Amino acid sequence: MAEAIAEKAPGTPRERIEFAAAFVQEAIPYISEKGEYPKYPVETLVEGGDCEDKSILLAAILRAMGYRTALLVFSGNPGHIAVGVECPDCWGSYYYKDGVKYFYLETTDFGWSLGEIPLEYLGKSALVYAVS
Repeated sequence: MAEAIAEKAPGTPRERIEFAAAFVQEAIPYISEKGEYPKYPVETLVEGGDCEDKSILLAAILRAMGYRTALLVFSGNPGHIAVGVECPDCWGSYYYKDGVKYFYLETTDFGWSLGEIPLEYLGKSALVYAVS
């Protein structure tokens, strides 16, 4: 999957990341869950998923494309999970962990750009879990 996306993706790192994000944002339906059950990426491809499922899928795709990624976990009721991705020469909102700037990337709906963060999370702290 990552190879196919990478083949069709435009040239700059930001464009490539946003191209992969657009696939997850638009082609994978957002499905609310009762309770929390993080799915494997292949399950999300088939069934759709909520914020953690779509974020895990996008982080896996971007990681396979060679980008350093993280899961950004926000507390609350309900909580929220987004993707963080390292991107040289990018701008916008980011979270810093172990010397790496992970730029915020929303997966739940289409139209979100790299570094663009929803107002309800702007200025809020997040746990940053690097994906290895």
